[in-house]
Amino acid sequence: MNRVTKKILGVAIAVSVLLLLSLSGTGTASSAEKEERYNTAILQLESWLEQAGQPVSNLEQVSDVFDSLGGYEMSRAFVYYTRILIKCARQEFDYDYNFWIQMLESNAAFQEYLGNTIKSPSIETTEDLLHYARAVEAEKRGDAAEAGSLYLKCLNYYDASVRYERIVADSNKSQYEKGRTLMEEGRIGEAIEAFEKANGYGDSLERIVFLKELSENDVEENSVTEQTAEVPAAGSTVLYGQYEQDGEESNGKEPIEWLVLDVQDDKILLISKYGLDSKPFSTKWEIVTWEDCSLRQWLNNDFYKTAFSEMEQSNIIDTETGSGGNTDKVFLLSLEEAGKYFGSVATENIRARVAATAYAVQNGAGQDAQQLTEEGRKSWWWWLRTTYGTYASGAISASGQSGTSNVTRVKGITQNGAEVFGGCVRPAVWTNIGTVFSSAQETADSQADHP
Repeated sequence: MNRVTKKILGVAIAVSVLLLLSLSGTGTASSAEKEERYNTAILQLESWLEQAGQPVSNLEQVSDVFDSLGGYEMSRAFVYYTRILIKCARQEFDYDYNFWIQMLESNAAFQEYLGNTIKSPSIETTEDLLHYARAVEAEKRGDAAEAGSLYLKCLNYYDASVRYERIVADSNKSQYEKGRTLMEEGRIGEAIEAFEKANGYGDSLERIVFLKELSENDVEENSVTEQTAEVPAAGSTVLYGQYEQDGEESNGKEPIEWLVLDVQDDKILLISKYGLDSKPFSTKWEIVTWEDCSLRQWLNNDFYKTAFSEMEQSNIIDTETGSGGNTDKVFLLSLEEAGKYFGSVATENIRARVAATAYAVQNGAGQDAQQLTEEGRKSWWWWLRTTYGTYASGAISASGQSGTSNVTRVKGITQNGAEVFGGCVRPAVWTNIGTVFSSAQETADSQADHP
């Protein structure tokens, strides 16, 4: 019998004992007895969440223990919490389920209790449960996009990452099949787009290469498509703007190399290929959002004015980056956008890794020799704009996996004497396609004048 099996068996026995105790006369139980049953039930809930795949009956027994304690501590809220999970497991989204959801959504005291008293990574917030429940509900009604978006908000909760990976795999397969259909119909451009969205499923990458070669061979030399072929494609790199990168300010700024993430009509989405600087998400230790963090202010003021010429600034497009309609010239990707453009970041993803410039390292970024980028360079973690209502903000780790980091994280020495490093900043912008070519020509001319 392995350790996991023993632990699950132990959990089952402990829950059974708790249930018997709860049925043996709750009304006469002393405060000490109630406290013991309450604390043990919380431990069993944690265990059930940490070991996905345990029988739902185990969770039902835990829920019954909380229910037997009446109004002791937060037992009633835990009844709602556990029964929502049970409903999710049984795919039953009825009136009781919606009532319990509403009870937890309006229970600010329980949320504070979890964060300040329980302090468990498994049940840190009610928000994780609510996102998870809504995702399971969306998945049942066939709304994969909504389910995936919600699972992304609670990837570390219970089996959310497994469910998200399944949705991504199904989506990739669907795009692949769509690409094959379009390919048979001779709709080459649309087929390529579908295969690109398949994120490497099957032989989609080989089909993209084949179709692009076929398309190029069909283009007449004097066709006007000769000009449009110059438009950067997603995955290519372009030069745009200048920023200090080699750490030697005496020789001036270097051209910024950008990775093309998306092309739509006459505009293009860019993200810096490298981590250009190292800054904290917030200069204050507080619960902060993207809308009011110091990094947003720095990107749209200091960086914006330093990196781009007046011509480049005039062509950068205002982008809505928050639920309140806020717009930015320069921004960070959200967790959802990172997954969209780099592929799933629920697990390690080499495409999402980034190397810091020498200048960024000077300013506090680190270098992980154990995690290398696709180019073979030492990788480091970078900030996202996604926040979670805590003292941490979203980030992509050096391994290319989603995570979080304290909002004030900078290079320094901890109380234990350990050295820590700050995160990389990867600015992103939407800009007009034409200005990318103009900027690249300006850069080339500048380098010719100053060899």
